[in-house]
Amino acid sequence: MQEQHYRTPSKINAFLAINGLDSRRALHRLTSVFLPLDLCDELAIAHSNDIAKGGENTPIRTVAKEWSYKISVEGNEASLISDQILDKVFQLCSQKYSLTGYYDIHLLKKIPLQSGLGGGSSDAAALLRFLDNQQQIPLRAHDFMALALRCGSDVPFFLQPRPSVVRNFGEIVEPFDTFGGHTVREPSWLLFKPSCGISTAEAYRCLAQRASEFYLSEEETEERLKESLQSFAEKEPGDWLFYNSFQKLFVEMFPGITPLLRALKDRHYACGMSGSGSAWFIPLARGDDGRDAMRQIRNHLGSAVWISKVSGWSSM
Repeated sequence: MQEQHYRTPSKINAFLAINGLDSRRALHRLTSVFLPLDLCDELAIAHSNDIAKGGENTPIRTVAKEWSYKISVEGNEASLISDQILDKVFQLCSQKYSLTGYYDIHLLKKIPLQSGLGGGSSDAAALLRFLDNQQQIPLRAHDFMALALRCGSDVPFFLQPRPSVVRNFGEIVEPFDTFGGHTVREPSWLLFKPSCGISTAEAYRCLAQRASEFYLSEEETEERLKESLQSFAEKEPGDWLFYNSFQKLFVEMFPGITPLLRALKDRHYACGMSGSGSAWFIPLARGDDGRDAMRQIRNHLGSAVWISKVSGWSSM
C-alpha cells in the first residue's frame, strides 16, 4: 500500500481587506497577506489498488465500483467538520481524475477548528496534490488552480505556502520575500483563540449587510497594504500594522475582548485577527518569550483559552 505523510501548515492573515461581492459568482473579492506558520496538522494518505468494501461498522465510502475511501480524524477537536472539506476534494477530483482503488486517510488535528488559521484548506491542498501526482497526466497548471479554488478560497495558497499577497477570490497568489528592498523579518508568533466565535458564512453575511461600512475600495486597500508591508519590513514587531475587515465586527459582537486588546497595546504588543476569526496573533520581538502576553490573555479570557507559540515560515 502506497503511503504519504504530510505536515499541513496553518496561516495567519496579517492583512485582510474585503473589496466587495461578486453577485454572479456569490463570492467575495479580497486582498490579503498570508503568512504560513509552523503549527501543523498531520495527514497520512495510504492508497492500494484493491477496493475495500465497507460494512456496518466500517465507515468506508464507496463512491463507485472502481474506488472507495475512508477518512478518520483524531485530536482535541476531532469532528465531522474536519473531514467535510476532504470529502469535497474527493467529490470534485472524481469529476476530473481517474480514481481507482482504496484511499485510507488519517488526519491528526492540531490546528483549531473554525479559527481562521486555514487548517481545513491546508489539509485539502495536501490531498489534492497527492491525487494529482497519482495521475499519469496531471492537470495543467491553470486547470489545477481552478480545481483548488473550487475546493476552497484558501486552498490555492496552501499548494505552495510562502509569504504571499493573495487577491481576487483567492486564486491570485503573489509570493514575496522582500518589500521596498528590505527583507521581511520573521518573528515567533503567539496565537490565541477565545471560546467565542462566529461562522465564516455568518461573518460574510454581516459584512454584506453593512457593505458601505466594511468593504474597502481597491485604492484604499492598496494604500493600507503598502503601509502594512512597509511596517513588516522596517519596524519592530510591536509597531507592525495589521488590518482585517472582520475585526471591528468581531469586537462589536464580543466586546469582552476589548480590555485584553487595550492591555496588550499598553504593553507594546501589536495584535491582529486571522480570517473571520476567532484566532488572534501577536508577533514577538526578539528576546520576548511571550510570557507577559500569555499572562494577560489568560487573565482576561480565562484558563480555557487556547494559546500556542509558533515559528514562522523558514522553519517549515
